[in-house]
Amino acid sequence: MRLIPLVSCPSDIHMRATRGCRGIVIRCRTVSETEPSPANRWVLHVFEAVISMGGAHRRSLGPAVAMALAVMTASACSGAPTPETAPSPDDSTSPAATSSPAGSASPNPTQKATDTVLANYDKFWAAQVNSQAAPQERPDPGLARHSVDKALADAQATIFLFRKNGIEMRGHPTHDVEVTSLTLSDPPTASITDCVDSTKWRPVYAATGKSARAPGQSRRVIVESTATIYDGRWVINTSIAHRDRSC
Repeated sequence: MRLIPLVSCPSDIHMRATRGCRGIVIRCRTVSETEPSPANRWVLHVFEAVISMGGAHRRSLGPAVAMALAVMTASACSGAPTPETAPSPDDSTSPAATSSPAGSASPNPTQKATDTVLANYDKFWAAQVNSQAAPQERPDPGLARHSVDKALADAQATIFLFRKNGIEMRGHPTHDVEVTSLTLSDPPTASITDCVDSTKWRPVYAATGKSARAPGQSRRVIVESTATIYDGRWVINTSIAHRDRSC
């Protein structure tokens, strides 16, 4: 019975099948080599171990072994990585290799812009609170970072007024703020409405510590602001406190 090889060697490699006392031996050898390469020796040992088995053992191996030998022989004769360096079958079928972890959905542009506007509004107010707590010192640099135009000019004027009259703000206000409108067209703009509670944020005369709050002034007022993009970032460009509108 004639042996039909599972694979054939490339054109520049000689394949020889011989019959010996142990069975059929297939060798793939390049023309220039006098000894099989490590990969070819590996293929040779595999074929000797399988093909030289008796009939009962060959039948027990089944077609799966024949297919495996075909794949291994093709890899060895064509210069692919040897079994010692080739990736394990488990590596290519593991979940990490075949599937990517499910990521959370990215926020839509409107939601992302809204979050950015509110974050910069908070920083604008934080800079105001810091600057008004120590008006004799240089204003918080965040003031110029997070506001422009009238919002910045009004904040600086308030600091100057407090400095001139020896007034300092003590404590911190609380906010109930929301973005009421947002336009992402050119130029992008946002409208912000805030209920500022100054119950625990009070003006005092620095020299005496006495209250400098105007009589009858509401502790909770509406502040309406607008924001736009300047120099690639969202900034507050107007901010008006409506002291006649309580909230």
